[in-house]
Amino acid sequence: MTTRFARTGSHCVRNPTGKGPAHLNKVAFKHNDNSGLSKLIMAIPIRGVCARCYDIIEWKKTFRKYKPLQKARRCDSCRADSVTAAYMVICDPCGKRLQCCTKCKSKFSETCRLKETECETAATPDEIEKALAGFKERRRRAMTRAIENGSMTLAQVLEMCDSVGNLRIRNLPPKTPPSDNDEDAGSTEGSVESDAPSDDGDARYNREDVDK
Repeated sequence: MTTRFARTGSHCVRNPTGKGPAHLNKVAFKHNDNSGLSKLIMAIPIRGVCARCYDIIEWKKTFRKYKPLQKARRCDSCRADSVTAAYMVICDPCGKRLQCCTKCKSKFSETCRLKETECETAATPDEIEKALAGFKERRRRAMTRAIENGSMTLAQVLEMCDSVGNLRIRNLPPKTPPSDNDEDAGSTEGSVESDAPSDDGDARYNREDVDK
């Protein structure tokens, strides 16, 4: 039987079976629950790909290897800067026109089927305007563009913004008026301060004593 070796760091470990790594993690990888970027990555839909490419991208998202695009890249088919999703080589319109995967460009067939993330029903402009009414103008425009481009849904945008701690004006607690007890306490404190001698008066008396 051929003995194989698995490399771990700076030394090799004997692995006689040759099936998989010699050492496995005891605890599975877990995302940071307080990370806004992780929640944003998990909310990005996967569209226009085959089953194999879908599993690859889903693995990248699960183990935090997914890197979103900073700007749109050029499509290999129409040569326009219309690819907005990471790891895609052609845009969604070209993928629908060619009936192929937007990542590996394999033709869809019985063995290579289309697999996408289940998308919600698109929100109307009135619903978007009402949902984003409490945000600042700059953030509202950015979120509206993301919804119109189809990169995110309204629910995903609201969830992402709540996760990173953006406060909405309509959700802020109302200011409570001062109570009668607070006013009484304020008047009492004012009277105590008026009866007490000031520092200037003490200094004046000390100077008179010195002159005498």
